[in-house]
Amino acid sequence: MMEEQFKMPTGIYHVNTVTIINATPQNIWQHVVRVDQINITEYHKGFFNYAGIPQPLYAELNKDTIGATRIGHFEGGLKFIETVNHWERNKKVSFDIAVLPSTIRNTVFDKHILMGNHFKFIDASYTLKKINNNQTELCLSSSYRLDTRINQYATLWGNALLSDFQERLLMVIKLRCEQKADN
Repeated sequence: MMEEQFKMPTGIYHVNTVTIINATPQNIWQHVVRVDQINITEYHKGFFNYAGIPQPLYAELNKDTIGATRIGHFEGGLKFIETVNHWERNKKVSFDIAVLPSTIRNTVFDKHILMGNHFKFIDASYTLKKINNNQTELCLSSSYRLDTRINQYATLWGNALLSDFQERLLMVIKLRCEQKADN
């Protein structure tokens, strides 16, 4: 009863994942802002997917500008609404992120993480930096908020989950860009 009298600590946390792609920013950009259907040969499931975290399927964007809406589609019908808040073609795009409540599945992840009061996705951004004529650094950064009495512990899991997701998604983009460059 005593701990309920104290305000729940809130923390904002960031996860950055970087990969080098053998392609130009222009070639990578199209795979960042819109993600075509991801097939099973491109996305290799990891621990968190087997533990119930849905894998991404595709993302569609309604227009190429600030204020645009991108919808991220995941396994089981889960959808995220991503509103573009920064648009710098071939350099950076950022999104505010919200789960579409009507797509919440009856799973522990969806009900307790996505719709609970302790974890909230805030935003994500892709930054492209040209290294040379044939290589680009692609960085995916995400922010989330935790409101728990165990933020230090929860941060370990939040960072691990997002790092895993981001690494797998960047590998899909890298694979697609480098295959296209080889053809």
